[in-house]
Amino acid sequence: GVCGIAYSDELLVRRCRARRKGGVTGEYLEEASRRAQALREVKCPSSGSISVDPELHSKISKYTERSEALHCSTHKGMWQAEMSDQHKCVLVSIAHFLGFRPGQLVFDWGSGCGHKLSWAKMLFDVNGLGLDIMSAAVAWASVHSAGTFCHADGRDLRWVPDDLFDFVISYAAIYHLSKIDQCHTGLQLVGKLRVGGKAFLGWNRGDVMTNWEWMTCLRGSKFTLPQEAADTSEEERERLPGLPGALAALAAGVEVDVEAVEDGFLFPRDVTNVQGNESFLFQYPSYSLILTRIA
Repeated sequence: GVCGIAYSDELLVRRCRARRKGGVTGEYLEEASRRAQALREVKCPSSGSISVDPELHSKISKYTERSEALHCSTHKGMWQAEMSDQHKCVLVSIAHFLGFRPGQLVFDWGSGCGHKLSWAKMLFDVNGLGLDIMSAAVAWASVHSAGTFCHADGRDLRWVPDDLFDFVISYAAIYHLSKIDQCHTGLQLVGKLRVGGKAFLGWNRGDVMTNWEWMTCLRGSKFTLPQEAADTSEEERERLPGLPGALAALAAGVEVDVEAVEDGFLFPRDVTNVQGNESFLFQYPSYSLILTRIA
């Protein structure tokens, strides 16, 4: 296969059981239990207020069609072709890269069918919250996938508790947003992490928003609002659903370390052999952001 990590499911499960049995202290379990309870208490927001502009609607309409056509029950998921193996590769690779441990909490932004959270629970015993704007996908995931799933506009995350999650993951989702909405969403997602927690924002497109534009948003290790947001009027700000949450993250003093890595260096077995449909997900200009909350 194309994936650089080739552990069997059985090995990963056995390793997970061994870690839970022999490497977890009582203090760790107590803290994990406390935060798992906090996750169970999360209430999904009302989905009646979801409204998207025509540009975003045109970008995501194909996913609505696929989810309503029950693609979630196939190896296609939310994609046009059967790519479950590649998506599982992404999840397993990132779980190792970030260091998933049993009992930890993961927030999946743009969770779709919930397949990644199911693999994460099955192979690493982490507990997940998924969010997606596709109601049919969320309905399917709520029945068939592991985790809690909410139908919501992911640009406004004020309903998600701050400082709760060990990890945030998002794959091939945020790039659909406008640049300013991407920035506001990224600011909020880091605020949902505990200090020391890590976020993986994958399959960003260099032709949509470059890593330097992300750096401008997440300016070094200090968060700053993009200039477009700073210059907007009050009326215009009301049309930016993620701005209040982004401002709250800034007010809380959130700081982050940022790393950008081409996907071709993260996932495939051989970076010189990422051609063709089997590995197009890992081809340039796709890249990932690895964010670590440091304050």
